[in-house]
Amino acid sequence: AQAKLPKGRWFVQDILGCQVRDAATGQVYGTVADISRPGPHDVYTVKAPGGQEYRFPAVPEFLKGVCPDEGYVLVSPIPGMFGEAESGDEA
Repeated sequence: AQAKLPKGRWFVQDILGCQVRDAATGQVYGTVADISRPGPHDVYTVKAPGGQEYRFPAVPEFLKGVCPDEGYVLVSPIPGMFGEAESGDEA
């Protein structure tokens, strides 16, 4: 509670559980289930409603916004990043 982060930075636990939404359409792909750092960038694991898991690097090309106070992150996926969830085949 006493730790302070610069504006625009969050603790991992603040982002876990946030909805992952398409920045252009608002479609929800799932929730952030894990954040790892296997290399120079964080990698977000997204758990879809059907139980599938997808990963994407948290780089500006894909991660468009982080709003943990409102409970979501915004993404701009490339085709296939979230599998069938992109076409609306998953609820």
